Amino acid sequence: MHASSAHPLLILKEMDDACRKILGENSKPAKFDKQIWSGIGFRIFKDELVIQNIYIDEILDTNIQNSLSSVPGAKPWFLGLTSLRGQPLSIIDLKQYLFNKPTTLMKSSRLVVVKSNNQIFGLLLEEVFGLSQFPVHLEEEKQIDYFSKEIKPFIDTTFNDNGVVRGNFSIPALIKNKEFSNAAR
Repeated sequence: MHASSAHPLLILKEMDDACRKILGENSKPAKFDKQIWSGIGFRIFKDELVIQNIYIDEILDTNIQNSLSSVPGAKPWFLGLTSLRGQPLSIIDLKQYLFNKPTTLMKSSRLVVVKSNNQIFGLLLEEVFGLSQFPVHLEEEKQIDYFSKEIKPFIDTTFNDNGVVRGNFSIPALIKNKEFSNAAR
């Protein structure tokens, strides 16, 4: 059968069959667990947090800071503006915003571009672990006392991940915070 005249699903089926033939008779289709969610893990001081993937537009190295334009009269945690593919992007130092202590750039530091309700901005994070997947059943009631008082208002849910209590950091709660929406001094 000529590929251009075949139905796309038939072509995919043929490709699947060919791969199984190469891998052997015992190969089985991959199973996807719909009961998982994924996010970017990071740490601020002792607090281990996760931002859900639904809010993450992209993750960049911190070298974008070299192209920052400062904004006169802005609070210290508002690092400035940069251009990301021709679009203005506000850069916020999350550690400085929450704890009034600037982020120390390390090998594991990243600029996480987040998007929510047509708002897009970059969060400078000191220590990013990377993408992780978590079973939905790990989510528990808020173990809020485990986290620093500065972070508590932004914890949506908490969960125990192999003995480590992590907080689901709420981007909507951050955006709704009056202090966050007023970067002017």
